[in-house]
Amino acid sequence: MLVAVVLITGMSGTGKSAALAELARRGHRVVDTDYGEWIEEVPSTDRGRAERLWRDDRIDALLSGHDDGALFVSGCVPNQGKFYPRFDAVVLLSAPADVILARVAARATNDYGKSAAQRELILEDLGDVEPLLRAGATAELDTQAALEDVVDALERIAARVGRLRIELTQGDITQVQADAIVNAANSSLLGGGGVDGAIHRAGGPSILEESRRLGGCETGDAKATTAGDLPARAVIHAVGPVWQGGEQREDELLASAHRRSLEVASAAGARTVAFPAISTGVYRFPVDRAARIAIGTTANYLAANPEVERVTFVLFSDEHLRAFEQALAEITPP
Repeated sequence: MLVAVVLITGMSGTGKSAALAELARRGHRVVDTDYGEWIEEVPSTDRGRAERLWRDDRIDALLSGHDDGALFVSGCVPNQGKFYPRFDAVVLLSAPADVILARVAARATNDYGKSAAQRELILEDLGDVEPLLRAGATAELDTQAALEDVVDALERIAARVGRLRIELTQGDITQVQADAIVNAANSSLLGGGGVDGAIHRAGGPSILEESRRLGGCETGDAKATTAGDLPARAVIHAVGPVWQGGEQREDELLASAHRRSLEVASAAGARTVAFPAISTGVYRFPVDRAARIAIGTTANYLAANPEVERVTFVLFSDEHLRAFEQALAEITPP
């Protein structure tokens, strides 16, 4: 479940292609966006050169579709900065000007930099563009080092910033920024105590107005309404089971409540989802047991559905947080 998306950027001749090739040889997923389907050219008044830009739809699909392991993306275009928040790290490869000029003169895979005019443009870009790249980078690597050392460093960066798409936090779910917030609802969907009451109070009357039209909800199922005044696009009302000793399909129904919540969130276009600890309040579901079901069901769903980029469990108490941390540790590789 560890995911890392790393942008490798830098001026021509800094070794992006060589680093990408070695990363691929080591078994990583790599994409060179300087060519092909990723790029569109638009007219520019800048020194008579056409401006090469990332195609937003293609880059968005690339980043949204990656859900396992490290993805290394190589590129250097004017509009890449708008995607920086989608990367876990932005690594600038750099080298002194004389080293870069020697490399571009000697390389056989790319003709750019062979003419005097092109070499002059490279020097201008080192002065004008590279400082902008440096300002947006989260790390910089000097590619005068051996290729193996540079790639080792890139792998360490990916390992350090690699994220789980499941996150835990302690706090108030009504204050969490997410596309969809899951409500621990009762089968009437007309509000109640605990998280249910807090969400209705914070979201305002529009949530109840929509809920009335849904005709209730079966245990183990979930339905969506507006989020009202909450910092979300939708509330997913999930009905978890009341604990009755474990012999009334409680585990199965709790797993279903989580799975259906994620399915409804996906259908609503949500990329980020926030859950409470469903059924662990007045429904008395044992917290440790509920945590393992919630985390396991969510992990399985995320493995098959990359459109959901992050799920956050918002826990109220220290006891709940510890239980979910333990459940998450059980599925996280060392």
